[in-house]
Amino acid sequence: MWVAHGLRVSLEQIEQLPAEEAASLSAAFQAFAPGLPPYLILDGGALVVAHAGLPERFLGRVSGRVRSLVLYGESVGDDEDGLPVRVDWAAEYHGAAAVVYGHTPQSEALWRNNTINIDTGCVFGGKLTAVRWPEREIVSVPARKEYAQRGGQVR
Repeated sequence: MWVAHGLRVSLEQIEQLPAEEAASLSAAFQAFAPGLPPYLILDGGALVVAHAGLPERFLGRVSGRVRSLVLYGESVGDDEDGLPVRVDWAAEYHGAAAVVYGHTPQSEALWRNNTINIDTGCVFGGKLTAVRWPEREIVSVPARKEYAQRGGQVR
């Protein structure tokens, strides 16, 4: 994990808290976070929500590898800016469950192979996007401002 973007800002805000309050917040987070599921299966299995996506072969499985894959996605190296080049798992997805994910910003959210990437770059001044379920309706609103630049600078 890299301390960049919003994580850096969050850590700076925690450092500004009184020591006792910061320690309490840290302890509460450390107790809470490990119990979170890596992804959600909703609507009787018709819908899966996973941060960076979930290839069909991992549906229903939970392990350290699956947790890492769901959180960060699979990459095949880095681009010229040092950012990971993500595997396009959705191109090969053929599962019955619809998968809603993000993590890799794009300009528009479009359904593809029963998956949808709803990361439309709100933090970079794009849009905040959601899916209404079970209608499969895409809803977007423009960002109020640019919160960070793609190189990692937070505004």
